[in-house]
Amino acid sequence: MYITTVWHHSTLQHVVSAMSLTPEQRAQLKTRILDEIAKKRAETEEKLDALKDEHLVQLQAAARQQIEHFRAMPGQDRDALIRDVLQRERESPAEHDNAPR
Repeated sequence: MYITTVWHHSTLQHVVSAMSLTPEQRAQLKTRILDEIAKKRAETEEKLDALKDEHLVQLQAAARQQIEHFRAMPGQDRDALIRDVLQRERESPAEHDNAPR
């Protein structure tokens, strides 16, 4: 919040002072502002990509843990679990059709 406020305040100061600039200086200022926006956007996208990667790693670890848990189950329990899942899918197929993949 603070960074955004400072950046907006700084931009506002540039805009106010731009009123007394020549057309060439205004064009340079516009370019600098657009470059700063592009830089901020790139930084945000990098952070978002890092978060997505981290989340994917966590999901993969959870999936591996679930698979190991399933493999460690006795055959009878595993069969019962499979039957329960299949039964739930038959009872409410609409929920599974809308599930994220």
